Amino acid sequence: MGKGRRAAKIRSIAFGFQVVLGTLVNAILNDPGPLSLHDKEMEVRLSACLLLLLKAEMKAEPVHRSSTRNR
Repeated sequence: MGKGRRAAKIRSIAFGFQVVLGTLVNAILNDPGPLSLHDKEMEVRLSACLLLLLKAEMKAEPVHRSSTRNR
């Protein structure tokens, strides 16, 4: 991501947490498998997923927001 671009960095981090939290909520409400909330592998895979997502964002070109939703 380079220096600066604070808003883009915050948005990327927020999206990573959205992915992780969305997966956890789904596991709590539905327990769809293959991993359960109680599996240690869930923690390992979600943390790896977040790390990979953030590393990919660091290498990616800037993406312009297409949504009209403001947060």
